[in-house]
Amino acid sequence: MEHTRKWAIVGANGALPWIVFERDIELFHTKFPKLKLKKIEYHTPTRYLLSGGVSYKQFAPDFLFPALSAFDNFIASKHFNMFAYITVEKVA
Repeated sequence: MEHTRKWAIVGANGALPWIVFERDIELFHTKFPKLKLKKIEYHTPTRYLLSGGVSYKQFAPDFLFPALSAFDNFIASKHFNMFAYITVEKVA
């Protein structure tokens, strides 16, 4: 399939971090014994989407930011997220 501007997203793989660092973590440890997964910190699914991301206008008004932050913190605690900071450490 030829990638066109309309379908540019087909080349992306947003699931890759989940595949490597959660589903196949044992394989990661086997292939990279000098790297240690230190932390996965989930964050901001709602705020990012309602902010319009990087391409669209903001969908939610500014006054909703505190409520959206609280909702995001609740969602993050349930691991229902789209985004995460992943910390990998090199060990001796």
